[in-house]
Order: sequence, then C-alpha cells, then structure tokens
Amino acid sequence: MNTERITTRDLRIVLVSLLIIVGCTIYTRLNFSRAFPEASIELLYSREQITKMARDFLAARGLATDGFRNLTLFDPDNTARIYLERELGLEEANRLMRGEVAVWRWRARWFRPPSQEERIVFLTPEGRLVGFQNVISEAAPGARLSQEEALQYATAFLNEQTTQPHRLIEQQRIERPNRLDYVFTWERENFRAAAATYRRSVVIQGDAVGGYQEQLYVPEQWRREFAGLRSRNDLFAQIATAFYVPLILSAVAVVILSLRRGAIAWRPVLAISAVVGILMVLNQWNALAFVIDRMPTSSPFQEMVALGLLQGVGSGVVVFFYVVLAAAAGEPLYRAQHPEKLSLASAFSAKGVATKEFFLATVTGYGFAAAHIAFVVAFYLIGRKFGVWSPQEVPYSDLLSTWLPWLYPLTISLLAATSEEFWFRLFAIPFLKRYLRFAWLAIVLPAFIWGFLHANYPQQPAWIRGVEVGVIGVAAGLLMVRFGILATLVWHYTVDAILIGLFLFQSDNLFFRLSGWFVAGAVFFPLLASLILYKRRGGFLVDPEMLNGARRQPSPPAALLEEARAESAPPPLRPVVRWPHRYLYATGAVAFIGGLIFAPTRIGDFLEVKINRRQAEAAGVLRLGQLGFDHTLWRKVTEYLPNIRIAEYEYLRREVGPAEANRLLQQWTQPNLWRVWFFRPLEQEQRYFYVDQEGGIARADVVLPENARGAKLTTEQALDLAGIHLGWRGIDLDRYKLVDSQIEKRPNRTDHSFVWESLEFKVGEARARVSLQIKGYEPSNFQRYLYLPEAWVRDFERPRLQTLLFPAALGVLALMILLLFIGRLSGRLQPQNPHRYHWKVYWGAALLMSALAVLEMLNEWPLLFADYTTETPLANYIVSTLSGSLITVFLSGVGAFLGVMVLDMFLQMTLRERLPLPPSLPAAAAVAALVWGLNRILGFLGQLVPGPRYSYSLSLPAGLETFLPVFAVLNQTVTRSIAAIVVAGVAACLAVRFLHGRLRIGLIAGLIVLLAAGQPTIQQALFLAGASIVWLGAALLILRTTGSNVGAVAAGIFLLLGTTGAAAHIDQPNLWYRGNGLVALALVLLVGLALARLPHGLASEESSPPAA
Repeated sequence: MNTERITTRDLRIVLVSLLIIVGCTIYTRLNFSRAFPEASIELLYSREQITKMARDFLAARGLATDGFRNLTLFDPDNTARIYLERELGLEEANRLMRGEVAVWRWRARWFRPPSQEERIVFLTPEGRLVGFQNVISEAAPGARLSQEEALQYATAFLNEQTTQPHRLIEQQRIERPNRLDYVFTWERENFRAAAATYRRSVVIQGDAVGGYQEQLYVPEQWRREFAGLRSRNDLFAQIATAFYVPLILSAVAVVILSLRRGAIAWRPVLAISAVVGILMVLNQWNALAFVIDRMPTSSPFQEMVALGLLQGVGSGVVVFFYVVLAAAAGEPLYRAQHPEKLSLASAFSAKGVATKEFFLATVTGYGFAAAHIAFVVAFYLIGRKFGVWSPQEVPYSDLLSTWLPWLYPLTISLLAATSEEFWFRLFAIPFLKRYLRFAWLAIVLPAFIWGFLHANYPQQPAWIRGVEVGVIGVAAGLLMVRFGILATLVWHYTVDAILIGLFLFQSDNLFFRLSGWFVAGAVFFPLLASLILYKRRGGFLVDPEMLNGARRQPSPPAALLEEARAESAPPPLRPVVRWPHRYLYATGAVAFIGGLIFAPTRIGDFLEVKINRRQAEAAGVLRLGQLGFDHTLWRKVTEYLPNIRIAEYEYLRREVGPAEANRLLQQWTQPNLWRVWFFRPLEQEQRYFYVDQEGGIARADVVLPENARGAKLTTEQALDLAGIHLGWRGIDLDRYKLVDSQIEKRPNRTDHSFVWESLEFKVGEARARVSLQIKGYEPSNFQRYLYLPEAWVRDFERPRLQTLLFPAALGVLALMILLLFIGRLSGRLQPQNPHRYHWKVYWGAALLMSALAVLEMLNEWPLLFADYTTETPLANYIVSTLSGSLITVFLSGVGAFLGVMVLDMFLQMTLRERLPLPPSLPAAAAVAALVWGLNRILGFLGQLVPGPRYSYSLSLPAGLETFLPVFAVLNQTVTRSIAAIVVAGVAACLAVRFLHGRLRIGLIAGLIVLLAAGQPTIQQALFLAGASIVWLGAALLILRTTGSNVGAVAAGIFLLLGTTGAAAHIDQPNLWYRGNGLVALALVLLVGLALARLPHGLASEESSPPAA
C-alpha cells in the first residue's frame, strides 16, 4: 500500500498544537483555582472511619445495626452552601462552613428492606454529630409523655450537642397508635449569616430521642428570589430545546430518506452506538448502590437490585438509540459534503489509525482541548470582575466509593463526545448548509443551540453558560470543517474526561489517581498507535478507498426489484374462508346488551359537575371581594379537582366493596370541587378558594410570606378559633379527638396546625381526619381525608418488579417492529413488492394533529398559568410554556406522520395488491358495540375477582376548564383513535404476516403470561389471562369479518371513543356541559359516518384477508 511522509506543513500544524497545549496548560494550572475556587473542606476521616463513628454513636444509644445494609455518602447541604457563597462571599462562606455551619456532611445509612426501620447518622468531616434519624413504624410501642416531660428529654439532648444559647420557636405533638411523638425546634441566639439563622430540632419518640437535625435556615424570600433567578436558566434551556426538537425531527426525516436510498453506512453507526450504550449500562450498574439509596425500602432488597439493573438496561437502550439517530442522520450528509475526509467506518479501523488525517485530527483535537479549558478559565476569571458567578467546586465525589470509579467519567465523556458531536457537528452543519444561504450560519446556529441547552447550569447570569459553550461550539464547528469529525470527537472526550475526572486526581489514593490518568489518557492510546504504525510503515497509509468519496452506493431499490423479480415471483396468498358479517353483528349486539346490564362500579361514580368554570370563578371572585381585595389586581386560574385519592378508595374497596367505598369517600372527604387560585406574579401571598357543586366555598387557603404580620395566638386561643371555623363547616369537634398539633413562631405572627380524628368512623384501621391551620388569625388549609395505616400505604405505593415484565416485552416487540420498518424502508424486506408511499395521507395526518394541537392550546388558554409558581417572572413562564407548546405541536405532527406511515407499510406488506372492500357502516357500529360491551362486561366480572388493585383510571369529562369542551372531546377522540388504529393495525399485520403457526401461538401466549404475571394474586392472573383470550377472540372475529376494511374498523374505534367522550358530558347536570356533549355526539356521528363511507386510501384488498 502507498504511504506518505509527514510534510513541513504537517509539522507546522503539530508544532502549533504543541505550543497551544503547553501554553494553555501552564495558564490553566496557574489560574484554574482562581476561576473555579474549591470549597474549603478538610476530610480528616475516610468513609470507612466515618461509618464506624456513626455505628458507634448508634450503639451508644442502643440502636443495633446488625442485619442492616449500610451505605455512607457525602451529602452536603447545597442550599446553605449556595446561600452563603452568594450572600457572604467565598472567604466568609468558607470560614463559616469550616465550623459554625454544618454544610459539609457525611450521611451514614443503615436499612433492611422491606422493613421500615432505618438508622441514619449525619457527621461533619471532623466527625461531629449534626443529625440522626431512627425511622420506626408508626405502630411501634412507646411512652405517652406530656409535652413538658418530652421537652425536658429534648432539651437534655440538645445541651449534649451544644452549649450555645437557643430559643424555642416550634413545637409539634403527634399522636401515634401506641405512643406520643414530639418535635421541638430551637433557633440559635445572637447568630446571623446575612439574614439566615441556625436551627436545631429534636424528635422524641415515646420516651426516646428518635431524631436530631441542625441546619442553616435560609430565608424564604431568598429561596424564592433564587428560584426566580434559576428560572431564567431554565427559560434559556427551554428555548434552545424548542430549536433542538425540529433538528431531531429533521434527523428522522433524513434517516427515512437515506434508508430509501440505502445511503447509511450502518456498521460504524451501530458499533459506536453499541459501545456507548453498553458503557452506560455498566456505568448504571456500577452506581447501583446510589440507585438503591433513592428507592423506598418497602420492596425486598433483591427486587430493589433487579429494578436497579433493569433501569440500567433501559438507560443504555435510550442512549443507544439517541446516538444511533444522530449518527445515522449525519453520516451520509457528512460523507457527501466532505468526500476528502476519512469515512466514519474507516476512522475507527486499524487502517484508519495509520492515516495522516487520523494523526492530525488527534493532535489538533488535543490542542483544541487545551485551548478550550484555558478559554473557560479566562472566561470566568474575567467574568467574575463583571459579576459572573459560578458555584464552588466540591473536591470530593461519592463515585470514589463505587467498584470502578473511572467508569463514570469514561462513560459520560464518551457519551457527550459522540452524541453531542454527532448531533451538532456531524449532522447539523451539513444539514443546515443545504438550506442556508450563508455557510457560517450552519456553524453558528447549532453551536448556540448546543450552548444554550447547557444554560440550566447554576452559573449566573442565566445566559452566561450558553454564551460560553456556544462560542466553543463555533470553534468546534470550524475544527470539524477543517480537520474532520474525528478531531472534534478527540477534543470533546479529552475535555470532559479531564474536567469530569478531576475528583480522581484530587484523591491521595494511588488507585484513584491511576484511574484518573487512565480516563484522561485513554484518548492518547490511538495517537500512540498512529505513531507506532507510522514508524513501522515508514509513513502514513494512503488508501483512497477509506475516504468518504470512495464509498459505493448500494443497488437502488429498482435494481433490487428487478433482481428479486428475476429470482422468484411473489408467493401466493393463502386462501381463507371469510366469516359472514352476521357473526360480527350478532356478537356486537350481545356484547352491547351485556354492557348495558352488567355495568361495573367506577371509582368516583358519584362525581357530578353542577356548575361550570365561569360560575365557579364568579364564586371565587365574590369571596375575594368579601375579604376586601380587588380581584382586578389579581390573576386567576380555575381548575376542576375530582379530589379522589386512589389509595383511600382502594383501602375502602378491600374492606367494604366498591359501592360503599364511593359512598364513604363522598361523605368523609372533599371530592368534586372547583379550585379558584388568585395570585400576583413575584408576590408570595396567594388565595385559593375551593368551590363545591352548589356554588359555596368549601375551603379557603391562604399563602403568606413568613414575615407577614398577624396575630400571636396561644394554642388555646387558636383551638377556640378553629372550633368556631369548623362549626361553620358542620363539624362538631366533640365527636373528634386532637391527634396532632403544631405551633410555629414566625417573625411577626404565630402559626398553628391541628389535626383531629373522628371518634365515629372506623373502617378497618382507616380513620377519618380533619385538619386546619391558623395563620396568625386566619383559618386556612381545611381538609377532610382518610388516614390509612402506614404499613398498608408502604405496600400499596412500593414499586413492583413484575409489573415491568409486560412493558419490557412490549419494548422488545416494538424493537422488532422498528427493525421491520427499517428493513422495509431500505428495500431489503419484500424487494419484489416495493412500498407505495401515500405522502398526502401521511402529511394529512401530520397537519391534522398539528392543527389540533394548536387549537387545543388555544382552547386551554384559561389554564395557561396552572403550573405557574409565583417566584418565577411572568414573562419567563409564558415564553417557556409557549415554547413547550410549540414542541408539542411538532411532536404531535411527526408522531402522526410516522404512525400512519408505519401502519401503511405493514398493511402493504400484509395485503399486497388487493382492492378495497365496499364501505360498511353496520360493521363500524358493530365493532364499536363489541368493544364497548366487552369492556363493560369484563370490567364487571373483574370486580368480582378478589385481590388488591394498584391503579385505577378515573374517567372524567374532557376539557371541563376549556373555552369549548366540545373541541376537547373531539381532539381527544381523534388523538386516541389514531393511536389505537395504528397500534391495533400494526399488531394485526404483525400477527398475520410475520408470525405463523407455533411462533404466533407462542408469542401471544408469552405476552399473556407476562401480562398475567404482573397481577398480585393467582385469581387475578387467571382472570386477566382469560380476559386476554376473550379480547383476542374479539380481534380475530373483527379480522375475519371485516378483513382489511380499515375504514370500517377506524370508524368503529372513532365512534366508540367519541360517543363515550360525549356521553361523559351529556351525563352532567350542568346545561353548558350537557350542550357541549350533545354537539360533540352529533359531530362524532357525522365524522364516523364519513369515515365508514370513504375509501381508506392506504393499502387495499381484493376479496379477503390473509389467513389468520
């Protein structure tokens, strides 16, 4: 093979790169700590020593840790840290954090799932106790001390921890089933860090100290202001996302077009993506302990491990497809625009390593990495003089306690390098160059989109991080254009490996330091190999076949078609006996009648909306005026709240059945309310009025600043006021007992919280409770709810591994469908029967869904501020919300486009050259009746099967808060119909065309078994398996009787979803909703009739479907 020697010009590039590396490295070493000062932490003890200290503390208090699992992590108080940095400056903040304020903390935790018991100890780096928790069951026995006795115990423990003077500011009394618990909070006197105070709390469980905490109490107003500040970061990132999503959608389009031309070199794309995906799985597994630490302890430990491992696999799969999409879209564009560069496949081959381009790309990549880090240092060093702020670096990472601490920086660096460079350089620049008049815009635009996607980092001002990364992105784009994608990959990996892996270099442990050099030095291995090969060959390898311009295009689909036709004719379709339509009509009629007779009891079947949004809003405005406020000075949002808690219903259902459960919820809780929220941007005071269906105010809440003025009532005075207020609500406190009381002294008022328990309500271990707060002199937050046993709630809410088996199987099935889709697009699947693209249908579906998304956004305008938080500047929220809505519009259109295309593709592969069936309105009606009736009958029968339920679907009328509920019904119907038709159609085609005989039976049986395995009892599993077989029988009946009459089936699904959606409004007593329901019903029937009479326009059929 030919070789070439290094030239003077090449040496000049190498020399310049070396000078940049040396100069920038020196500058960075001298100035890095000034630009990014490290927090002042002296880790006197190792993690193992801290764990022993924590264990000794627990043992001294009689709390054993035998049989418990341990995890010790470094867990700093980041809110206090940032507050001190911003308010006091780094020097004073570090002085306080070294001793007086417990910011740097170790957290040593012992737990033994599925038991609730936990022991948690917080220690400073010096080993001083700053907190602990003894988590026990609420039913655990203990003493019933008086408040005075409990205060003595708490004070004694406090005095053991500090001799500094404190004043008591908060007391709470909690009645447990078998003991009394108390919480006391003190505030340190004569201490202020700016406006922050220092607080210590002690928990008394029975007659034992069960918890202690000390922390810097950051003022509420500062937290709000900082949240508003950070909202700007999120705003810039959201805007960048609104530009990024169209880029992703463009990549999807490019991949589809490239697949049709066979233009994608899949081998390097899949290889690179697979490496990154596998590393992500290994990285997640390496940090399994941290994943388990975030899980509730209600699950068995083995199940927690399995869930963690499964999450790791899921993360790897997502990363794999994310990188694949970028690489598959960018590779053919990069190859076409840079024919003189190494191809992606060659760049990572043994021969590619021996080329001059590879050598120069790595050298320039190193030089750019050094320049990048020096630029960032200079950027923030200069920026600090103009008010730029970046949080201190913390010189420790819990990753040091993982099995392979080098795996995280290696994985994240490789992931960032591949995904971001493929998206914003390999794909974006060549793609935009095709459509932009100025080539420089193709470099600048993706650079700043990429930059501002990083804007949600904590740096301030909010735009500073976006500018920093965007400028680097422009330089990276120029680097790629000049030296190829390999240079940017080398640069990006090197920078991230050094910066992310800093914690490895900061350790004194030799293994960690070697790990750091391994991560950062891994990128030098290819350069070393390139130099060795250069030495052995006497020059760089020259092979034109490795360049982008040399890749031969595969045979076009037309050639493939001719070859396939020459080889074999299409296999004949097997004859099949069609079932008469009367089978469908008769079954549909029977199912419909059965559905009318056997109606299941629905959760919340008592919900009736008697007043509409405007009426509820008027009631809220009237009440606000009665309090002396001018409603025109406030903004408002009105929402309907069913206010039914699933756990409460399920507990009652198990005890007394579904009908009685609904009755008790209606009597003892507060369901079926409208909430009218009044607020003013950037002001903390807010008013909530909950309006019942008679138009009365069922509850009124107030949110006040912590320094707002108000009364300073004693507990007795607050209780008297609460009794009067609850009496107006029809609640006689003589029939209740006080189980929880809390007093909190604010700067200018005293707040009280009370909880009472009914003496009359007893269903199992559930109890009816009433709670109320007195804020100064103003009652607030009145609630009626059911208190459920803690152990029952833990079991009800815990994650369950078996429920993920069926979704995992569906994920595998979806992957199979994706591969078939790709094979069909590329012409490799059924080349003798090429796909006929119905672009008008695809675009029609996309435009329909996009238009509906826009109209729905306008229809939901009354809910514009529903997710607003008052610390956020209003303009930030509006722009962020609208950009999010724009993303939804894009995704809706693309989802419909791809969904209909996939359905069409599978229909054509299954039906081939058949002619359309005549339309059938009776068939559509029969399909709707069959599905509706079966759903009702099986729902009724399912209620008879004993066993727990862990999820419910609460059926509510669509769009109660919108301008026009009728449009919300239609939008929901169209969206769900398209999704249902696509899923059902693809599933049917997959079963008919690609699965035969035992394979089909085996796959269906396997899915049924996995679905049934997710049920908590054998009876429920058997019923679900039987119900699945019934549904399969119904699907077979529809397939055999309607064949490929997509129009009839689609019309049936549309009629079913539309009529049920309209009926939900017609059933309401309010005339506005009833009228909207009737209009929606008429429109649904008209559209359904049109669907049943129009040709479906996709694949067609001659006389009968293939054998099922």
